Amino acid sequence: MNNLKVQQNSYKNSESWTDDLPICKNTGIGFSTNQIYREDGHPQEEHPYEDYSCHFRFSDDFYWYAVFDGHEGKRAADFCSQRMTADVLFSDINEKQSDEEVRDFIRQAFQNVETGYMETLGDLFAERIKIQCNDIPEGLSTYEACRKMPEVMKKIKDLNCELASGTAAAVALISKNKLYVANVGNCRVLLCQTDANSVLKVVQLSIDHDLSNEDELLRLSHIGINPRLFQHKSRLGNQENTRCLGNCAVKGEYKQFDDLAVASQEPFREQATLTGVAQAVVDKVVRLHHDWYMSNSCNKSRTPKREDITLVLRNFNFPMPNALKSPTKPTVQFSTTILTNQISNSDSSQHTLTNLNTISTLSRTNTTSSSEAKTEVEDDIGPDQKIAPYVDFDDFYKSFDMAKRDGTLPYGLA
Repeated sequence: MNNLKVQQNSYKNSESWTDDLPICKNTGIGFSTNQIYREDGHPQEEHPYEDYSCHFRFSDDFYWYAVFDGHEGKRAADFCSQRMTADVLFSDINEKQSDEEVRDFIRQAFQNVETGYMETLGDLFAERIKIQCNDIPEGLSTYEACRKMPEVMKKIKDLNCELASGTAAAVALISKNKLYVANVGNCRVLLCQTDANSVLKVVQLSIDHDLSNEDELLRLSHIGINPRLFQHKSRLGNQENTRCLGNCAVKGEYKQFDDLAVASQEPFREQATLTGVAQAVVDKVVRLHHDWYMSNSCNKSRTPKREDITLVLRNFNFPMPNALKSPTKPTVQFSTTILTNQISNSDSSQHTLTNLNTISTLSRTNTTSSSEAKTEVEDDIGPDQKIAPYVDFDDFYKSFDMAKRDGTLPYGLA
């Protein structure tokens, strides 16, 4: 037991076998550690960073992305990240012929990782029972035990924290030019795309499993929990989600929480550069959150902190005008036509993006460099090495007149 803290540190810093897997070059990662908002303005973490993410390219038509948002430590997030990646990598998913077979595979992957993680907790349970039976005298109250043997109670507290480790998760799988997503908890999958008028649209493909979801409240009522208990609350037991992977505290030991003690049955768990762009998004969210808190600092009900933030950004075919193009590396392009987007409120949500008439295949394009000699052209740079300022709206007026003539002008601009 004395080695528990040492084991946690080595567990946290150990290298993963997934470090050697090929990553997706069309993906960017942004992140920010949790922060307590101090009055003096100095940054301070409330706890170590608990998130894990994946962005792997297993073959030309096989990609795997995931975000695991851990809570009460990173034990569950780390395990689920490695285990689910292994299940996907060593599966025969590319041989599956129908969408339903892929959905069943993803569903089973969530169940397998949940079962596998719970099986790893046996030693922690055994250690806690040993301490409770051998080191704490029978009949001694919790208050007296904390006062007379604080070191023993500290060990039990550390074990309880390990057992309470859980994680929310959002995963995305690309197989044969189709995208499948699934989530558990409040991790989100968002699809950004432009419409016919080049207006950027954002569609949420995942479902938030929290107390603001009426379907989740209905599910809780079916196992004997009164939804009215959570009308003015944002937490269920020791977490904000109504579903998660791991967290034995709200599953096997849910009777310890007053809000969950009335449940008639145990909860059922099933669910299913770009780096600069991703980091810029995270930085802006962090800044907005901090500014919002500072503008509402007089409200004492606001918690002066925020949790870890991780963003996995996958670019399909959105142009990046400032990107440097490689003359040797091929790029992967996807069809922009999205004719089906099936979203359901089932335990696991998968969405197929495909053309109904013909399934689009991945096209590979190679950019080649030209060996022709370049001739110097006039660059309009003056003797002071500055370019004269100018504004030209000709292209805008041409596009405006064309859209107005075709009747495709957005509402409100006519």
